[in-house]
Amino acid sequence: SYISQIDGEFIGLSSTPEILDTIASEYGLYYELYEDGIVDHTASTFLINPEGQLERIFSFGTEANIIADVLLQKLS
Repeated sequence: SYISQIDGEFIGLSSTPEILDTIASEYGLYYELYEDGIVDHTASTFLINPEGQLERIFSFGTEANIIADVLLQKLS
């Protein structure tokens, strides 16, 4: 799979098209699967709490230390 080629610590998740469409709609995500297997998708990182509520969206390119600071604040 594509994700296994990137880094062994990443976890890729998938589901049925119906469930993916529901999740995409609920969180404002975009994805499109092309016939050649290429997937175009939202490049942001979403912080979702245990209740399934969207807490924060980090734009593509947000520095790791900023994300870490937010996560540490949420966990404290």
